Amino acid sequence: AMKYEENVTLSNGVVMPRLGLGTFKANGDEVTQAVQWAMEAGYKHIDTASIYKNEAEIAEALKAAGGREKVFITTKVSPYE
Repeated sequence: AMKYEENVTLSNGVVMPRLGLGTFKANGDEVTQAVQWAMEAGYKHIDTASIYKNEAEIAEALKAAGGREKVFITTKVSPYE
């Protein structure tokens, strides 16, 4: 049986949690609550993008959950912005 590794080491040496909460199409209270619940459940990775327009809500939720330092955040820059 294959062993599941909780993290993956990227080519630049940065260690990233494999499991993350995706936030596409989640806005307002929905994304704030989802991030808070994910943090309570032990998630250490949040995925977002500037085009999702939910970064402020994610920041608010992370602050309420104890801070950004505990979380790996992936984001993308859209060519359409």
